[in-house]
Amino acid sequence: MQDLTGSTRTLDHIFEYHEIHVKDNEGRSVILAFVLNAIIGAYLLWLLVGRTKLCLDFSCTFYGIHLIVCWFYNGAFPTTFSWWALNIACAAITCVAGEFLCLRTELQAIPLSNIGAKVDL
Repeated sequence: MQDLTGSTRTLDHIFEYHEIHVKDNEGRSVILAFVLNAIIGAYLLWLLVGRTKLCLDFSCTFYGIHLIVCWFYNGAFPTTFSWWALNIACAAITCVAGEFLCLRTELQAIPLSNIGAKVDL
């Protein structure tokens, strides 16, 4: 099956660190997919974790596991600057956007309407 860039989609696009480049549309589409994945990851952090303090831990764990899988998939440690820059940027997007969403939820006003009139605030 071919995508919009004319190439077939394989696991190489996710785990092969040589696929990340801006030379052609295929490389740019891989970068766009990584960024969209980071935004979806932030949304999932908000849904599943829901705590601002835990967003950094979960996003670093996710990208740490991705590093290990890439290492084993390629048979070599990722050494390209573009791979590291993209993954660090995506980890930052996931963490910061997840923290933002969780913080909005945590800072919502707590309804006090169910408590009696003798509440000392």
